[in-house]
Amino acid sequence: MNSTLFIIGVIGNIISVLVFVSPIPTFWRIVRSRSTEDFEAAPYVLTLLNTLLWLYYGLTKPDGLLIATVNGFGAVMETIYIVLFLVYAADHAKRVCEATRSANRKKKKGHTVYKNNPIVSLDNNLLLYLYIPH
Repeated sequence: MNSTLFIIGVIGNIISVLVFVSPIPTFWRIVRSRSTEDFEAAPYVLTLLNTLLWLYYGLTKPDGLLIATVNGFGAVMETIYIVLFLVYAADHAKRVCEATRSANRKKKKGHTVYKNNPIVSLDNNLLLYLYIPH
């Protein structure tokens, strides 16, 4: 029974690694075009937070080696994605302008936009815009 659980864990880790490397084509495109275009940073920031929490859990749990290793790998990958995103993001003024324009478009379409904060817009409890200053 114990070896069966280990094999299932290894299969889960392989699938998780594939999930963590799936944004590579997107970031290859960002590096080639030297622009983040219309891509959002929120999924990568939230995934980093998720992997860090699971990494902590795997490190504190007895026999949590599989959990810790795959989430350590995920944390490294997500950190690289976020750094690349920040490096190739437009300058500060353009980010604010684009986020304001996008928020206004969403507001016209009937989405909820929080007043006095054009950078963050929430729609159905999903974070759509995320601004991270340099």
